[in-house]
Amino acid sequence: MSELITWPQACARAGSAEAARREIRAGRFTRLRRGSYVEGSDPGADPVAHHRLLITATVPHLGSDPVVAIQSAALLHGIPLVVPLPDTVQVIEERRSGGRSTGGVTRHSTTGPIPTATLGDHTVTTAARTAVDLARCCGMRQGVVAADHVLRHGLATREEMEAIVEVLGRAHGIKAARAAVGFADARSESPGESISRLLIHELGFVAPDLQVEVIVKGRCYRSDFGWEDGALLGEFDGQAKYRAAEGEGKPEEVVWREKQREDAIRSDGHRMVRWIWSDLSHSRLGQILTSARVPREPVPKPRRSR
Repeated sequence: MSELITWPQACARAGSAEAARREIRAGRFTRLRRGSYVEGSDPGADPVAHHRLLITATVPHLGSDPVVAIQSAALLHGIPLVVPLPDTVQVIEERRSGGRSTGGVTRHSTTGPIPTATLGDHTVTTAARTAVDLARCCGMRQGVVAADHVLRHGLATREEMEAIVEVLGRAHGIKAARAAVGFADARSESPGESISRLLIHELGFVAPDLQVEVIVKGRCYRSDFGWEDGALLGEFDGQAKYRAAEGEGKPEEVVWREKQREDAIRSDGHRMVRWIWSDLSHSRLGQILTSARVPREPVPKPRRSR
């Protein structure tokens, strides 16, 4: 990550204020916000690193006790985001007026006390409050991804998230937050699995078992999803699955081992269906699961009028 440089530091490195201005014009220093710079001409090439720098550069100028919130807090907690990072630092304040954006900061309002945690030099909303706010502000998909991650990594309990939903009462987006928290499952291991599970539900397919284990010739294999007591297995193929971890060999060797794994599972009589990120839409995933004969939930019969 690029180093954050203040204007006095830029002047000291360049030798003078005029020399620092020449460095800026030449693209060797890039302005992040007023009085804060980074080295290089493209600090936005890595959006996550850029937003971290923006938080570090902005928060000290916000007055007393700013609370970093929503996407900005998610980044600091390590909660995955499936929505774009905003151009401004998100903070929350205990007041009744609506949010406003000034000077690279978007200020959100809330009533009642704000549960906070300290991460490094920053005061942020707790992981539980961050997950709830992500669902409220960014929608059900992001909410489920966040709540799954929070549960899986022990950052908060379902009860803690439910309590925050109740405290917020009729706040904007609370319906999505309540649904996301109720749907959350600690067994989902990636954002792609979380979104897949949500789409499966919305499309009316039978809810799958998660992290299903099957024994083939004495070896235990695990699949992301399973139906019909493991007779049909489902896999979300994220790019990370095929990255060679340290000590696991070259990427092509990882792919080869994955193929061998699937061949072994199929040879034991299990059916398998796979999908990737570009398949995560209602129409595309619906086609894939229908073709694989994934069972659907029975449609309730309409009541007869008397």
